[in-house]
Amino acid sequence: MKQQLHMPHRSTLQATPISTLLDMLGYGNIDDHVISINADSYLPIDETGIPTGIIKQVSASAFDLREPKSFKVLLGMVADGFDHNFCINGTENLNKIARVYHPKSGISMHVTSTQPGVQLYTANFLPEDDSLHGKDQATYKKHSGFCLETQNYPNAINQVNFPRAYIDVGEVYEHTTKYLFTTVKAGIFGHGG
Repeated sequence: MKQQLHMPHRSTLQATPISTLLDMLGYGNIDDHVISINADSYLPIDETGIPTGIIKQVSASAFDLREPKSFKVLLGMVADGFDHNFCINGTENLNKIARVYHPKSGISMHVTSTQPGVQLYTANFLPEDDSLHGKDQATYKKHSGFCLETQNYPNAINQVNFPRAYIDVGEVYEHTTKYLFTTVKAGIFGHGG
């Protein structure tokens, strides 16, 4: 089974910053979801959550998601959770961004985009108690879901070493993000396909 969400973005606006968000919250627990991100580097953040301007290699860190890791392992390594931009490898028109796999259901999500970055967010600011309810009275707590936001590098407007993050009047803004959902057999995981 394959299902695809294709999100083309095209506009001609006044000069403005740009970003796209898709929220992929589940039903209360992402520990057994497995994620990989096609990035050799990421953007460290300051105490307010703003990228510092440094582009840091992911090697030998909790941010090395080039090989699949479960959110349970990752959130054990980064207790405050993720709210970081990963700098995507590749110069293709549509680059492989990330893959998330849920072994119990066999559901796999492949993300591709023309954007140079992806923000991984792990619902760090949701309440730690049972006060937030969603569809079918599901309870959403801190780290109960994740987002993969394809985008330019945050704070790029203030960092000369980041990709340009605005369009001028009369310029055309065009980017595409695709989310492909498939069902795969248990134990199959990788960035191929």
